[in-house]
Amino acid sequence: FPVTIKGYGKSILNCTSTSTVFQSMSKNGKIGVTGINAIQGDSNQPKNIFIKGLTVSNPNLDADPLMLMDCISDSKIELCEFIGNINAPVSSSSYATAINMRDIPAGITNNVTIQDCLFTKVGTAFDSNYDVKNVKIANNKFKIIDRGVILGSNLTGTGIQKNGPIVTGK
Repeated sequence: FPVTIKGYGKSILNCTSTSTVFQSMSKNGKIGVTGINAIQGDSNQPKNIFIKGLTVSNPNLDADPLMLMDCISDSKIELCEFIGNINAPVSSSSYATAINMRDIPAGITNNVTIQDCLFTKVGTAFDSNYDVKNVKIANNKFKIIDRGVILGSNLTGTGIQKNGPIVTGK
């Protein structure tokens, strides 16, 4: 069903615990990579997720991401604002990532756009250490953050962390 989002600071998901604020789930209701392991291929993969004009905030978040988008496909995050809890850029991985994308062999994150978003007071704006494909990050703004985008920094060389980010086609 359609949801009307009014833009930065007007439609807010604010969490005051130390948990992730927004997380994708499979069509069969499974949450996270551990739950999405039940995807068994393409039919239950989270697809066609379009988020526009939403503010996601958590002033108490430490290491969990604000938005955890597991195994999503054909999706777009646009004109959104992500607010964490750091007051000055710090070189530490203990502060939250705004958006983290993971995948499993049965449900690879593919064809995702993150554009025209504002990232404020987060450790990292976007992070993925997995074999994601065709993730476009464009025209975003960053304020008081440690790292903007991290792609494939801790690859293992095997399984879903073998190659890192891949771009195919145009």
